[in-house]
Amino acid sequence: MNYNIKPTVKDISYRKLEGYLKWAKIIQWGRKNPIGFCENFFGVEFLDVQKWIFMNTWTKPYNLWCICRNGGKALALDMKIPTPNGFKLMRD
Repeated sequence: MNYNIKPTVKDISYRKLEGYLKWAKIIQWGRKNPIGFCENFFGVEFLDVQKWIFMNTWTKPYNLWCICRNGGKALALDMKIPTPNGFKLMRD
C-alpha cells in the first residue's frame, strides 16, 4: 500500500464524516464546559471546591496539585518515575 497518498474529501464516506462531526461537537462542548464533561465522563458529581479548583487550573498554564495524607498517592517502590535526570526508581 502507498501511504504517501493523502485522502481527500471524495475518499471519505459520508457516514465517516458524520462520525467525525459528532466527535468534533463533543470535543467542542467539553472544551466549553469542562466540569460538565468530566462529570458525565466519570459519572460522578464534583464537590463545589473540586469545581473551583478544576476551573482555576483549566485556565492557567502551570499548576501544582497538592494532596493531604491518605489521598491515594502511594507508589510502589519499583515504579519508575520521571526526574530531570531521567527515570529513576521510587525507592531511589
